[in-house]
Amino acid sequence: MSLSDLVSQLQIFSKSDSHRQVLDLGSKILSQEPTNVAAFKQCLVALINLDNYKTAREMLDKHSDLIAENRDILAVELAYIYYKLDDEKSLAELVAQGSTNRGLKHVLAQHYYRVGKNEKALEIYRELLNGTPPEEVLDLSVNERAVLSQMKVYSEDSTLQPVSAPHSNSYDQKFNSALILLRDGDYEASLELLREARQQCLVSLADYEEEEQLEELAPIDVEIAFLTQLLSGNDAAKPFYDEINVSKLKNQVLKVLITTNLASFQHQPSNAALLYKNLGFPQSLNKILDRLAIRQIRDLHRNEILLAYKAGKSVSKSAAKHEHQFPESLLPQALAAISKITEFDSKNLKSLGNEKLVFREAIRNPQKLGLCLFAAQLSASAGKPQNAARVLEAAVEADSPVLLRPAVACLLFAVYDKLDRENDKIKLLLSLYQHLISAELKTVDQLKLLKFVAFQMITFDEPKSQELFLKLQSAVSSDPLVSVVLGGEAETSLGNVDPLILEVDTDSLLEQGLQPLISKTSTTKTSKGITRVEKRKRNKPKKLPKDLSKKLDEERWLPMKDRSYYKPKKGKKGKDTQGGLVDQATEESLNIGSSSSTPAVGKKQASKKKKGKK
Repeated sequence: MSLSDLVSQLQIFSKSDSHRQVLDLGSKILSQEPTNVAAFKQCLVALINLDNYKTAREMLDKHSDLIAENRDILAVELAYIYYKLDDEKSLAELVAQGSTNRGLKHVLAQHYYRVGKNEKALEIYRELLNGTPPEEVLDLSVNERAVLSQMKVYSEDSTLQPVSAPHSNSYDQKFNSALILLRDGDYEASLELLREARQQCLVSLADYEEEEQLEELAPIDVEIAFLTQLLSGNDAAKPFYDEINVSKLKNQVLKVLITTNLASFQHQPSNAALLYKNLGFPQSLNKILDRLAIRQIRDLHRNEILLAYKAGKSVSKSAAKHEHQFPESLLPQALAAISKITEFDSKNLKSLGNEKLVFREAIRNPQKLGLCLFAAQLSASAGKPQNAARVLEAAVEADSPVLLRPAVACLLFAVYDKLDRENDKIKLLLSLYQHLISAELKTVDQLKLLKFVAFQMITFDEPKSQELFLKLQSAVSSDPLVSVVLGGEAETSLGNVDPLILEVDTDSLLEQGLQPLISKTSTTKTSKGITRVEKRKRNKPKKLPKDLSKKLDEERWLPMKDRSYYKPKKGKKGKDTQGGLVDQATEESLNIGSSSSTPAVGKKQASKKKKGKK
């Protein structure tokens, strides 16, 4: 078959979406004409539609010269393949070429959203909204709200609102707007908007097949069930889950989510091995990874490893893989470490025996931060803050940059506070200052730690505190509290306090606060449990002398026996002590009873001598 015939068939198969045939024909054309960029592009599109990114990578490597000469033409296909392969380096190199292709920007925004760089994703979507074709406005508004819903959870600046106009006929936009309200804690408004989205979905998909309707309705129904569970409890939410036909659902993400939520309804702990099997782990998780954001993948991996440990499975290999992919996630490392302790009681984690075992293991392995944090938590729960401080200090000594992890710094600070070790708290804050002022802070939790340390240092080192606030302001310019501290705004810019205390039950707080304020000395309890109130004894005021003009005695502050005019009673020969009477010679030899005042002479001394017979 000639090359022209192959190209003709390629066009026919492309129009009929026969992706496998397109791939086969495109490969034959490239074997005869390696520089045919059109055939190469069709092959990439076919591989994308077939979700075959491994073969796509092989084809990219094989035709690297063709790619280098036609990068602009292939920009969107290349970007999408790099995005699906999590090849951030190649994607960055592609972006560095300075392409203005709108399709490339869409893929790039999706990549930033997936890896958690929501600020960059939002910036691209809002850039695309300016002067965008009318047919793209709705999709961009939906994506903008999706990014904002994530920023409400993971971003320090969570006060942003959509700039794109709402569309009353878009159930996708209403769904994402409901997620924003959910993150803001406005459950009632979120639930109402989800109900509107569901109704709009039924209207829009009235002519669709039942399975297609199910795929669109299921995400909305799951969120409605979740909000109902938050507002009204498990019993009210379960019927919503029962109405979802999970057996016909193709969305594997929702299947895992629904099964997990239903398991949370059980009052008694379920069989971990059975739940692990019902969830289809780990195969079900591997199938949905490409549809999840990086943070979602991390959390699901961590939950899968925890459930595997509870089910008695070996977690060492999966924990090592998880630690390599997500270094900030430490629970799997701790689970792998304690799984090797044969005496560890996995059914009663907070037992004293477990605390001793894990504490010793952590002291021997201070470089295993996950194990050290787990040991510190067990020690704190067991009422042994000294052990918690010791194991955390060992971890910091082994690797001082771990202080940049809020879990370490805040826990150690809390332990020092519990132990009233004020000097250690100050040393810790100064050490944190050194790390924070020079480090590049990447996560929201690190920015929160920076803010915490800055406020703590105000009381003893205001200049260093100001430096931290300036660094925080450069990272989060919209924080009004930081602006007030730095003197950039007046305190009135913080807003009205009334909305913050609107739902606070002051009467209940006062009632709860009365008991600790009652003085323990004001009441006494009898053996029969009857409380008797003691009458308060009032001291009578001393009467002033009638003649106030009389000169006060200058020796009134001295004991009576030390005053110059004191005259002892006749017949008293010495001082009574615990051992009996002390004669004058003994008293003088021991130098007791000496006084700085001048002793009386004359009759006073003579009266102490016995008179002999005349």
